[in-house]
Amino acid sequence: MGNAETFHSAIDDQPLVSLILPVYNTGKHLRRCVASIQAQSYEKWEAILVDDGSTDDSGKLCDLLADEDSRIRVIHQKNAGLSAARNTGIFRASGEFISFIDSDDLVLPDFIGALLQQFNKATIDIAVVGIIDRYGSQDRVNTSPLRETLSYEEFFKLTLLGRAPGSVCNRLYRRSALDKLRFRVGRYYEDSFFTIDGLGHFREVSVNLEPLYVYVHRESSITTEPFSFSSLDLIKAADLAQRICEQSYPQVKEAATFRWISARFVVLDRLLQVHSPAEKTIRAQLIKNLRAHTWQVVKMSHFHYTRKIAAVTLFFSWPLYKLLVQAKQRRTTLGEA
Repeated sequence: MGNAETFHSAIDDQPLVSLILPVYNTGKHLRRCVASIQAQSYEKWEAILVDDGSTDDSGKLCDLLADEDSRIRVIHQKNAGLSAARNTGIFRASGEFISFIDSDDLVLPDFIGALLQQFNKATIDIAVVGIIDRYGSQDRVNTSPLRETLSYEEFFKLTLLGRAPGSVCNRLYRRSALDKLRFRVGRYYEDSFFTIDGLGHFREVSVNLEPLYVYVHRESSITTEPFSFSSLDLIKAADLAQRICEQSYPQVKEAATFRWISARFVVLDRLLQVHSPAEKTIRAQLIKNLRAHTWQVVKMSHFHYTRKIAAVTLFFSWPLYKLLVQAKQRRTTLGEA
């Protein structure tokens, strides 16, 4: 057998990886994203571009990219949101493994290969790598040394505590493990809900936080983003996690409480200025909830000391808390913890 035949035979023996890219008005960034996929050291992949009713030229660009590379397939559908687009991709995927990539992000050349290498046990349903957060020309690199295989419950606990990325985009899923699981349509913070829904579905997770996925933030600023009512889904996800853990996963209960409190702080910090009676009502309720949990924040080791100081400040004075957060935001984000 010649070298060329041996090479093609080796590729044929490799598993196919399906990369699902929802596309909605990301024409400015799509070609660069696809180019990063085409530069992968692992070559047996298919990219499924799900054009979710784009109103710019993204749909046409998808078709053009598919004409240029036979590994790229395109699905055009009416706008239904990120979750629906991902679900469409899952349904149409042919691969043994599935990854979700946002069409305005990038992946480094070893992204697929490194993830596949982590499936060294039949009980591993998910492999995870680290994330580079890119703000304009500034990169924030996760330098966590975490490299181990965990039960899904243990991994879920780490995501709640912010010690493992909560995004689904830096993961590779075994296709068979997704047979009964789909993204919740109509929700924001889709990744949070999907990660919660994975409880009871997934067995083990192989984690190697070498940073291989580049999350490109559209805003160059790393300060707290402004409030929108979609932010409330962050709280709803935290509420769901706490409820499920209280009922069925007591070993994760403390981490779920941490996330329950943290989510409320995150949303409150986006409500320093209110623009409607509804926002004012939401802010008042958040302040009430957080003041009731001040002592828990102080006692819980998972909270950073700056958050403990902020919690005590909030307990005594909203105006002083507001000044404290604004001062922090001038330098950097106060953080979710």
